[in-house]
Amino acid sequence: MAKTLTIEGADSTAAFEGNASGGSSAFSIETAVPITVKNLTITKGSAGISMNAAGGELTLGTGALVKENTVSAGASGDGPGIHVYSGSLTLQGSAEISGKIYLRANPKKPITIGGVLTKYNASNKITICLENSGSSDATSWQTGDQVITGEADIINSEWGKFSVSVISTSGGESSFSINATGKMN
Repeated sequence: MAKTLTIEGADSTAAFEGNASGGSSAFSIETAVPITVKNLTITKGSAGISMNAAGGELTLGTGALVKENTVSAGASGDGPGIHVYSGSLTLQGSAEISGKIYLRANPKKPITIGGVLTKYNASNKITICLENSGSSDATSWQTGDQVITGEADIINSEWGKFSVSVISTSGGESSFSINATGKMN
């Protein structure tokens, strides 16, 4: 079994297209092998990337772009850029996501920031949707939970590039912010 896997496009125009009309993600990860994506556009799925691998690790590195994924077949607008059911996600450098990042509550895994995110700023933010099952126990996302993590100086410089919504399976949605330590306010 591979120890790591790097998927790298030849240049910034390389693309991997899914089939949104089939109702599946453009790129689906179901392995615990750490995967890094660089210089590749992932597009045209019902989600750009779905990850459902306990212990799995996905790193979006320089030149990774997730865009133009639909909510459902025939729908307009951006659907989930990344949907993490299980596993961990790291963002680095010029990685870019058009659409939201969905994180499941059980187990709660914060997003790791591996350096300055050059494509985002206070007016162009990454939206994280934290999914709760509807219960309010320790497995649900709550104020004070760590949403982004990494080195303290990186978190301190990057936290303002994120907005957070908590959604429940019952349909409710609430907006929150992230503080300079990467925790939900």
